[in-house]
Amino acid sequence: MKTRKGEKKLMRCAIYTRVSTDDQARGDYSSLKSQKDICEHYISVHQMEGWGSTAYFEDAGYSGKDMNRSGIQAVISAVEMGKIDVVVTYKIDRITRSLPDFYQFWQKLENHDVEFVSATQNFDTATPMGMLTLNMLLSFGQFERELTAERTAHKLNERAKHGKWNGGWVPIGYAYDKTTQHLQPHPEEASLVREIYELAVKLKNATEVAKTLNQTGTKTRKRVLIRKDGTQRIVGEKRFRCDRIQGIVSNPLYKGIIKHGEQEYPAEHPGLVSAKLWDAANAALTPTPTQRRGLLLKCDKHLHLLKGLLTCGHCGLSLTPYPGGKKDKNGNPYLYYSCTNVVKDGSAAECPVRNIPARSFEDVIIGYIGELGRHPEIIKATIFASNQAKLKALRPLKSSFAKVDQEYRQLSDAVRNCVETAKKKGADHISEDFMREADRLAARKHEVELEREKLRIELEYREKVVIDEKVIADSLLRFENLMKVLPPEEQKELIQLIVKGITVNQFEPNKDKLPTQEGVFKTRIRTSWYLVNVELYASDLLARISKEGKISSDFTLVGSSGRARTCDLVVNSHPLYH
Repeated sequence: MKTRKGEKKLMRCAIYTRVSTDDQARGDYSSLKSQKDICEHYISVHQMEGWGSTAYFEDAGYSGKDMNRSGIQAVISAVEMGKIDVVVTYKIDRITRSLPDFYQFWQKLENHDVEFVSATQNFDTATPMGMLTLNMLLSFGQFERELTAERTAHKLNERAKHGKWNGGWVPIGYAYDKTTQHLQPHPEEASLVREIYELAVKLKNATEVAKTLNQTGTKTRKRVLIRKDGTQRIVGEKRFRCDRIQGIVSNPLYKGIIKHGEQEYPAEHPGLVSAKLWDAANAALTPTPTQRRGLLLKCDKHLHLLKGLLTCGHCGLSLTPYPGGKKDKNGNPYLYYSCTNVVKDGSAAECPVRNIPARSFEDVIIGYIGELGRHPEIIKATIFASNQAKLKALRPLKSSFAKVDQEYRQLSDAVRNCVETAKKKGADHISEDFMREADRLAARKHEVELEREKLRIELEYREKVVIDEKVIADSLLRFENLMKVLPPEEQKELIQLIVKGITVNQFEPNKDKLPTQEGVFKTRIRTSWYLVNVELYASDLLARISKEGKISSDFTLVGSSGRARTCDLVVNSHPLYH
C-alpha cells in the first residue's frame, strides 16, 4: 500500500479465529471473542509500526483437520487479492492441525508478501523458536516435494522410453500439435535451427554465431503467455546470446532424441538436423583443454563483498561481479560490478550504469557504513530519543504484570480449592452460594488470564526492541575496527548483516538534481558519477542527523588509489530497527 513520503506504511492486519465443538467441550481454548481480543491487543502493541486491524475472519464449530472452512478460505482470497499484509491468529493450530496444509498456507502468504503472526506463541522467524518451527515445516514440505518429484520423475521416465516429449516451452524450430500431442517441424523456424548448427561448425564459437544472427536482425521466438486473470504477456523477440546458441546446439532433441537423465531414447518427432551435423556442431563448440585452462585463468578469484546486494536503478536488474580483460600492475584483473543487461547484450545494452569498478565501489560502501560509526554521540542521542518512551514503559509494565500474575496464581489456587472441597463434600452437600462463588472465581480467573496475556505480549515486544537497538548501535560503532581485522569472507558476512540492498543510478552533477530522499548520496568513482541508495536492515538509527545539518550528501571517491574521502553523509531517517 502506498503512503505519502515520511509516513509509515500501513500494515493491514487480518485476524483469524477458530474454535471447534471439541475445543469448547474440553475448555482448551478461549471463545472466539477472547481469541480476537488477544489478537487485537497484539496489533495495538505494534501500532507504532503502522499495524492496524482491517479485517476479521472466523470459523465457529469447525475442526482444524483440513482447510475446508469458509473463514480460512476467505482469508486466502483476501491474501490473493492483495487486501491484507499480515495474518494474525491466536495460535498456529487455529489455522490448521495439518502440517502439509499449513505449509501450503505459509507458501501462499510468502508468494504474496504477507506476514504471519501467532499472538501467543511468538512465531517470528527472527527468533530461535520461530526459526525452529519454520524449519520443521519446511523440512516436512521438502519431504512432500521430494516424494512428488520421485513420482513425477518415474512418470517422465516412462514417457521418455516411449519417445514422448515431456513438455515445457515448445523448442524453437518446432510447433506443438495438440491433436496428436507431438512436436512437428515449424515451417519457418526449422531452417533457422539448421542454420545455427551450420554456423557453429563454420565459426566454432557460440558468441560469433549469435553475433552473425543478430547482424541479420534475427530474433528469438515470440511467445504469448496467458496469465490466470486472462491477460496476456509477450516475451521473446530478443537478440540471440551465446548461452542461447549453446543450449540449442547441445540439445539432442534436434537430432530426434529424447534425453531423460543420462539415458537417450529415439523420439516420436522427426529431428531437424542429422546426427552427423549435431555431433560436428557440438565438437566445434566444445573448448579444447588449452582453452579450458585459459578460461580457468580468467576466473574471478576476488571475493566480491557486495555480491547479491547491488541493483541497477535504470534496468532494475542485478549488478553482478564481472572480471575485466586487462590487469593491473600486480597482475590482478580489473574487477567490476556489471549490469545483467550489459553482461548479456554487451555494447548493444542501453544501460547507462554499465560497469562499476568493484574494489573502488566497495571502498565507498565500507566508508559509508564506517561513517555511521564515527558519530557515537548522535547514535546515543538517537537511541535515547527513540527509546525513551519504551524504556519508561518497561518499569510500570513489569510491575503491572507482576501484580496480575500474582492475582492469577491466587485465583487459580482458589478455583482448585473449590474443586477439591466439592469432591470432599459431594454434589448433594454443595450450596447454591458455594456454586455462585465458584463461578465468580472461574470467571474472574478467565478475565485475569486474558489481561496477563496482553501484558506479556507487550512486555516481550518492548524488551525485544530495546535489545535489538543496542546490538545494532554497538555493531556500527565497532564496524571500522572489525573490517580491518576480519578476513574477506567475514567482512562480506558483516556487510550483509547490515546492508539490505544498494541501488545505483548514473548521475550527472551538471544536469541532474540530487533527490531529497534520505539515504541517497552521490559519489564519483574515477571519471563517473553515481547516485547510490543504501538500504540498511536498521535504517533509522541516525534519525536526526540530516535535520540537524551535521552531514551533507557528498561521498566522493577520488583518484585511482581506491581511497575514499567523505564529507559526512545523509542516511535514512526511519527507525534503525524492525
